[in-house]
Amino acid sequence: MIELDPRFAGGYAGLSFNYSVKARFRFGEDPKSDAALSLDYAQQAIAADRHFAWSHIALAGAYLANNEHDEAVDAVAQALVIQPSGYEANLFSGFYLNFAGRPEPAVRYLEIANTLSRIDTIRGLDFLGMAYFTAGKYAECEATWTRRFERFGVPNYPIGHVFLAAAQALQGKTSDAKKTVERFLRIAPEFRMAKWLWINNYKLAEDRNRLYAAAIAAGVPE
Repeated sequence: MIELDPRFAGGYAGLSFNYSVKARFRFGEDPKSDAALSLDYAQQAIAADRHFAWSHIALAGAYLANNEHDEAVDAVAQALVIQPSGYEANLFSGFYLNFAGRPEPAVRYLEIANTLSRIDTIRGLDFLGMAYFTAGKYAECEATWTRRFERFGVPNYPIGHVFLAAAQALQGKTSDAKKTVERFLRIAPEFRMAKWLWINNYKLAEDRNRLYAAAIAAGVPE
């Protein structure tokens, strides 16, 4: 796409976002290099078109991949200025606010995004389920992840399973949490919380520690 039109911001934004995801999930061998590439492509997207909302969403993702949470929130705020009623501007505003330790506005933006979407999406439910947990709304977290599993199937990646089990444990639903963990370990028997580096995306230690402790209490192997 960039070869066809070097001035197309969407090409740079797409590359930036993909590299930021690669860095945050540790998909590659060099997350620091991926995070740096994400930031470079995002800056090129901004230079190409600063009025394109996804340029700022991508920049926010690049900042998150570089553990610059407040900068991520500031960047995605520009996407909302451009598209205040945009589904993805609201969706990713909630996403980045959650990791920055601001779950209440995160929930608000994510609920707006889900209203704008009119239909369930994997991202919409995943992001909202995470934010509900960070906000201490464990019943809502459980309901959202349960709905996500019912609508789109049981995922083969850890996030939903860990959050669901942790939310159940914090509600005292020991039996349900145990069943959630048993189902997850049939999918990923080698999973260990101590090796789950994704949790480090959270800015605040208290958010990381609460999720970690609740998952262990639910029976997720440490």
